[in-house]
Amino acid sequence: ETANCYKAVEKIGLSKEASLFGEMISCTGASTCQLGLCLSRNLLDEIRHTLAISGINLDNLGALRLNISGCPNCCGQHAVGELAFFGRASRHEGHIYPAYRILAGSAVTSKGVRFAEEMGELPARLIPAFVLDLCKLFLEKRQGAESLSAYLAKKSGKNAVKRLISRFEVAPSFEENEAFYTDWGAQEPFNLNGVGTGQCSATLFDLVDTSARHIKKHLATLKQEREQVLEEEALYQVCVNGSRMMLVLKGIAAAKEDEACRLFLEQFIQSGVFSIEFASVIDAAARRDFSSLSEQRETVITLGNDLLKRYNELDDKAIQQINASMPKVQKSASETHQSLDLAGVKCPMNFVKAKTALEQMAKGDVLDLYLDDGEPIENVPSSLRALGHVVIEQEQNNEKRWHVAIRKEAG
Repeated sequence: ETANCYKAVEKIGLSKEASLFGEMISCTGASTCQLGLCLSRNLLDEIRHTLAISGINLDNLGALRLNISGCPNCCGQHAVGELAFFGRASRHEGHIYPAYRILAGSAVTSKGVRFAEEMGELPARLIPAFVLDLCKLFLEKRQGAESLSAYLAKKSGKNAVKRLISRFEVAPSFEENEAFYTDWGAQEPFNLNGVGTGQCSATLFDLVDTSARHIKKHLATLKQEREQVLEEEALYQVCVNGSRMMLVLKGIAAAKEDEACRLFLEQFIQSGVFSIEFASVIDAAARRDFSSLSEQRETVITLGNDLLKRYNELDDKAIQQINASMPKVQKSASETHQSLDLAGVKCPMNFVKAKTALEQMAKGDVLDLYLDDGEPIENVPSSLRALGHVVIEQEQNNEKRWHVAIRKEAG
């Protein structure tokens, strides 16, 4: 019976695959799951293909639990993967792209289970090359009959993962390489189309988190002795990423870096949310005046630390305080109805604006939202419903515009 089973498996080619392929798993991802952000199954296929054609001896890697989740939810069991990934939305120069947080080092021992530790983040398009390079690095450093999973459980293995991630961190602009902003197997640039309940909010914090990590990285650069051009770029990026981070929380999208700085100056400094002492450095960043930024180096560092402090204290109450200066939504004829036209406003900014508008209203009042077809109508109502509000009416006025009536119930 065993021989017959082997012949059947050999006939369809499965017996020729490396053993570690049998330990690779993925959740369904965004292709079928409304909570999914990334196409995790497609990424797994690409990793397997990249390794299969690499020419390296995969059997020498030993068994390895490789787990992939298409979003921060743990359906792909990434917390117990010896090498694992979970999907998220990230951003570069105003464009959103699919990315994955990378984890390593999970182990099951007689003392219990040790969960995988986060090592860093890479764009989805770079993950297969990263996995291949990691395998090659391990085979070069391998000691005796050591397996890749054992290597990743060691401190030296984890440090090697972090160093390898740092080599891949540079992202091209959207104009240079549009494919970089497209998920594996997708036909169009990455977006949040079809993302379901609650993920508007999750994606919002993904974008905030991305900006905060960039601020931390550039502040760390400023603590070291660097060439003048690198230091000037770090000063500039602290200002730009800080501006973007705060604008996202207020539901304001800025396509260009200078626009982000000018909007931050208007919305947060001139309104008194941030100290007026930061006005000159943000103005210098908006004008790309690097010499002026260098002269005000300590002020930029103070601004960066202030931004990170606010980020670390971030919660719903803090967001409400940030949005306290938002223009009031326009009232309609009825005192219990207010209207907000979000035509042309993309996710997740439309969700932020709608959420902020509802926070200004009394419980039981109705907000009449006007949303575009496609991603906005698919995401915003379900995300507001997840916050506890009630969708009492939803109708399409024409091919590209929807009216949604939301009764405030939460908060």
